[in-house]
Order: sequence, then structure tokens, then C-alpha cells
Amino acid sequence: MKNRFNLGMAEDYEHQLSGRRPVMWLVLMGVLGFIGVAWGEPAPIFFWVILAATLGLVLWSLIANPISGLRISGDRLIIAPQQQNNEISLANVDYLKIDNRSDSTEFVLYLKDGGGLAVHENNFPSIKETTRVFEERGIKVARL
Repeated sequence: MKNRFNLGMAEDYEHQLSGRRPVMWLVLMGVLGFIGVAWGEPAPIFFWVILAATLGLVLWSLIANPISGLRISGDRLIIAPQQQNNEISLANVDYLKIDNRSDSTEFVLYLKDGGGLAVHENNFPSIKETTRVFEERGIKVARL
């Protein structure tokens, strides 16, 4: 995980979370180990379909390397900087709602034109750091 924040001037901030997390390598080793143990045993076809689907998803995650994060540069907010068409002017952001009442945390950016943009939680740092970064830029944060 890479975080960069300049306390002197609240201009640049970057949070990035790599897609190739160590846990995915562990899951891959576990699935391959499970296949190795079950290879010689008779098993129903749906068992092998589930294992093949799991193996496919793990391999896709490792090959595609979906990097998540955000970058705040000047007056622009860029969500998942490696993707296209994800830039928002900070002047257009009304407030950020953070809802962590369930197992996962929900982040929704509400724009001044009335629209909302749900953003995956992997794109944000911790709730405390997110609150600090957005409030330093004059954006209200509503926590539920």
C-alpha cells in the first residue's frame, strides 16, 4: 500500500492498493493443493466445475492485477487512477457519506448537481484518514 500526503500544502494525496495481494497467492496455492489431493478420487462433475471456476477467478485476479485507489491533485479527484473517465472536480463534490454499519464499508460521493457516485471501498484508505483528507479540502463527511 502506498500513501503520500503533503501536510504543508493540501494539494496532492494518493492512496493505492495493489491488486496482487499476498492473500491471492495463498488462495491459489490452496486451490491447487486441493485439486492435487482430490485428483485421484472420484468426484461429481459440479465439484470440478466449482474448483475450475474458483481457479479461473483467482488467476484472473492475479493476471489482471486490478489496482485500486484514489488521487487528489489540485482541484481534481481521480478514482482508480489506472482506469479511464473517472475524474471529478472537487468543486462539484457536495459531501462524502461513509456507512460502515454492515460487514463492508459503503462510500458514496454526493455531487452538487444532486447525483451520487458509489465508490468501492478498496479505493479509499481507512475511514479516519479519508475523513481527514476530505475535510482538509473543505468537503463534508457524513459518517453513519
